[in-house]
Amino acid sequence: MFGYVRPHKGELLVKEYEAYKAVYCTLCRELGKHYGALSRMALSYDLTYYAMLALDLEGAKPQLRKGRCVVNPAKKCNYICEGQTAYHKAAALTVMMTYQKLRDNLDDEGFFGKFAAAILMPFVKGPYKKAAKDFPFMAEAIEEMMKAQRQAELDSAGIDACCDPVAKALSVIFAELGDDERKKLILSQLGYFLGRWIYAIDAADDLPKDLKEGSFNLLIKKFGLENSKEIPEDRRDEIDNECNSILNNNVAMINSAVNLLELGIYKNILENVSMKGMAEVQREILFLHIHDRKKKRLGNEA
Repeated sequence: MFGYVRPHKGELLVKEYEAYKAVYCTLCRELGKHYGALSRMALSYDLTYYAMLALDLEGAKPQLRKGRCVVNPAKKCNYICEGQTAYHKAAALTVMMTYQKLRDNLDDEGFFGKFAAAILMPFVKGPYKKAAKDFPFMAEAIEEMMKAQRQAELDSAGIDACCDPVAKALSVIFAELGDDERKKLILSQLGYFLGRWIYAIDAADDLPKDLKEGSFNLLIKKFGLENSKEIPEDRRDEIDNECNSILNNNVAMINSAVNLLELGIYKNILENVSMKGMAEVQREILFLHIHDRKKKRLGNEA
């Protein structure tokens, strides 16, 4: 995953933000415990959301305890003892998604992207095999996703076909968290539209880079930019607003699913993510162009 699924920090209470950080820090610790210290580099907000959802669906009543950061021992963190199954699943999914992302980079990225992926791949392959053995249903869903994704990109398919593989994989993985048919159906919808949103927001974020490098991006065909090396300034607002509309349709379905779930201690944080955090990410990428400006600044500094 890519780090887009995160809360709107400014809208959280202090105690809620501390609870969120505790889940994040515990997932970091569990990644190292199950899949080695280097796997902590794959830690993301997206899988923190998954872990938090899994904890709530288990009915966990987590108690915080103080400890030292496993990466920076000079820093103090809060950890959670309960919910080890939820964390194990989130850690495994983190490793699997990272491995598949590196595989994708080997095929799609420019020279430096391919080089970085080739360097990292040997360190991720072992943890991936272990994670796939721990949770084969996840590995099967993600392998199917990669095959379908590759075919959709080779066919230069439209938005629905390109978003569908990620959506179906997360639909299967999220549905597994339910303990009855009703919950499984709701979680399947949540995972499906979350997958569509993640793929689409990543495409919107990468559009300037992909145009410059000539890489595949579902939005290039959508907006007829095949012969462009950058987004035309006179079309920027049109493209941003259309992307925002596509993303909002998925967020509406995500929120409808979240509203149907009987959530527990993390209810306010999970609702913050889907109702405020995702909208803020869209604003940053589509209207403030924060990520685009950061990439340009880093390029100029280099």
